[in-house]
Amino acid sequence: MAQPAAVRAPAPRTPLAPGSTGLPVTPPVVPAPVTPAPAPPSSTGPSPSPPPPPARLQVTGREYSLTLSHPQIASGAAIVEFVDSGEDPHNLHIRPAGGGADVGAFSTALPGSHTDQSFTLAPGTYTLYCALPGHEAAGMEATLVVGP
Repeated sequence: MAQPAAVRAPAPRTPLAPGSTGLPVTPPVVPAPVTPAPAPPSSTGPSPSPPPPPARLQVTGREYSLTLSHPQIASGAAIVEFVDSGEDPHNLHIRPAGGGADVGAFSTALPGSHTDQSFTLAPGTYTLYCALPGHEAAGMEATLVVGP
């Protein structure tokens, strides 16, 4: 004869906390950190370094002189700022010291003005001068050395 199955008593219930639904709480899933894949090896070698920033030169003109912020700058890209701090209008031209055509020029500026221009200068020595009549002869010139 078969024996009656044992009857288990229900487990004691714990009271629910106020506001609880009684459903099991699942902890949030936190994604694993993503590690970027390494870059594929370059067949051309290391990447070239970025070009150096442009050289900067300020040229201040007044009656009758030009003053350079630096007597020498590196060759290549250059930003030249011309400041007319005189009482008369002036301009600025750049030519090779050995002669030849100007490699750069600023138009005539009014007193108190300043203008920036970008140039590419090859190594060498340059004469900077005001091209208004008589200004260079009166001493409005300066020498700039552009190094390699």
